[in-house]
Amino acid sequence: MSQRLKLYVNEVMAGIEADPGTKRRIAEDLLTSLTERAERSSVERVLAESGAPREMAREYMNGLYGAEVGSGYGNNQDSYQGYGYETPGYGDYYEYKSSLTVLDLPLVHIKLRRRGWFFGGAPAVAKGIIAIGDVALGGFAVGGVSAGFIALGGVSAGILALGGAALGAVAAGGAAAGVLAFGGAAVGAVALGGLAIGKIAIGGSAFGSYTISAADSGTFSLELLRRMLEEAFPRVAGWMSRLRP
Repeated sequence: MSQRLKLYVNEVMAGIEADPGTKRRIAEDLLTSLTERAERSSVERVLAESGAPREMAREYMNGLYGAEVGSGYGNNQDSYQGYGYETPGYGDYYEYKSSLTVLDLPLVHIKLRRRGWFFGGAPAVAKGIIAIGDVALGGFAVGGVSAGFIALGGVSAGILALGGAALGAVAAGGAAAGVLAFGGAAVGAVALGGLAIGKIAIGGSAFGSYTISAADSGTFSLELLRRMLEEAFPRVAGWMSRLRP
């Protein structure tokens, strides 16, 4: 990693007034962005394109506070809570990260490559309570590849996963695998899909201990499904019966 880039980042940070956590995140993200650009170009060109440290610091300050700012903001915590910043527009990424954090994660983190990561280079990774990115990791994650409590994406994994390919406790997608799986091709304890494989499988083609397929048309009913669930998962059925009033 170039010492010149580190010095440049230090000069930029000297002109930014914010809480230590926000300044640390800005410094880390800026250094990562500059380093990635330098790997595809040169340090000299990246520094020339980035402009004077003072001007870049002002862009970050404008992003933090939403207007042209002067001095006097840095020590006022109320002035920046709930705001975020955008990475200046000349880089390969669009990024927004809120300064409000939960469990040391930004409440919202959005990071996307401007031309799409399939054109080459590293994908943009977003990490936050709400994360949106080429790769997204968070409580609620949306991305080409996503993982989280609730995950939506081309490839997704989570407690609730929705995507082209989905893996989760409850999964739905073109191809889905989970405890409860819905999809064109579904694999799970309970699977519903064009092709379904599971202990209970319902679909055009179904394979499992308890199945309903296209060949069984006209036989499906909610009562039949209830009996199948009780036989396939007696412990769950007993637990649910105790919850009934």
